[in-house]
Amino acid sequence: FDNSVSSPIVPAYIDDLPVCSIGSLAFAGSPIETIQLPDTLVRIENNAFSCCNNLTNISFPDSVKYIGTSICNNCSKLKSVKWSKSVTNIRAHSFQNCNSLNEIKNIDNIKTIENYAFFNSGIVSFKIPSSVTEIGYCAFAECHNLESLIMTHVPIIARDAFINSRKMKINCRNIKVKKWAQQTELSIEKSKINTFLNMELENKEQEGEK
Repeated sequence: FDNSVSSPIVPAYIDDLPVCSIGSLAFAGSPIETIQLPDTLVRIENNAFSCCNNLTNISFPDSVKYIGTSICNNCSKLKSVKWSKSVTNIRAHSFQNCNSLNEIKNIDNIKTIENYAFFNSGIVSFKIPSSVTEIGYCAFAECHNLESLIMTHVPIIARDAFINSRKMKINCRNIKVKKWAQQTELSIEKSKINTFLNMELENKEQEGEK
């Protein structure tokens, strides 16, 4: 890798062989601002883009089926991420300390958000897909800009998942989530939620009367 290149293009083929993986720490600490990844990629290993302080955006092709831990941690200028539809988890420390992060797209198939995934990131709002079954320890902790979190029922939410994200309000779409939010002393957005919850409770009461 040429350190003087700010916007490298990873080739799809080298000597007629497909480029299928990017190794651990491959671009870590480099001055890249953007990078173009080929749709021949299948794996991207741990820390491949960590500590790239000039990186502003990255798009993972849908051909990628595995993305390792700490993939972009400590990328202080990273603003936008397009995830791979083929990867169903956001692994530990993936976007930790990405203070400028405000957008992550293409995550409708995500099933798990692991420990410290967005710890101390700049994310302002986040919609947790209904496919998510687990949120890990401190996954959204210390997110000081996080104001709005939209979620339905997530079966497993680890301890301190949202600790010290003091601006955060939860837009609940499920009674169990509301109960959990109240037990953990998190605020809940009022817009449309009470009406929705009341309707659900009324329906349950009517079913009980039958």
